[in-house]
Amino acid sequence: MFLNPFRLIRIRTYFPVIAGWLLLVGYLPASAQDYLLKRDSLKKMLAMHGDDTASVGLLTRLSATYSPTNADSVIHYADQAMALAKKIHYPNGQAVAASYAATYYRTKGDYNTALNHLLLSIKIYEALHDVAQMADNYLEIAQVYKDMAGAAQTLAYINKGIWYSWYSHDLYKSIQDTAGIINSLNECGIL
Repeated sequence: MFLNPFRLIRIRTYFPVIAGWLLLVGYLPASAQDYLLKRDSLKKMLAMHGDDTASVGLLTRLSATYSPTNADSVIHYADQAMALAKKIHYPNGQAVAASYAATYYRTKGDYNTALNHLLLSIKIYEALHDVAQMADNYLEIAQVYKDMAGAAQTLAYINKGIWYSWYSHDLYKSIQDTAGIINSLNECGIL
């Protein structure tokens, strides 16, 4: 039987794409199952805790596990974490919960509410002198402004986003966080 060389080239061209697709499809169910197992174990641990800081941490971690799949559950657990953190006077938990709530609102396109949650989180981190978390939230603010760039004030929002990226760069530099510096430079468009 004669093999057509053009057909062989076509197979070689598409093989990496097909192989990659098969690997991805094979990986997705395992990843989804991992999320389900993690959620179940977090919910079990949450049931064993009372109203304490560990419960706030578990609620924010639960919120994070829903981020790729279910935005409504993200805000549900973030709001629970925020309420509990306020009740037990746990500012760090309030800041983390506010950041997750901001993620939800950013995903939904409610940029002003996302910015308000991020600014609240930054205010709390400032009081706690947690520079790394402040820088992370400033980078998130930069992303929100870049998302807002689809509106009429495109250039103004992009410039605000770049400014916040540079500001977070300076904060990371002050604490010598190399990964943070690189991430902020990437957000500025330099890397």
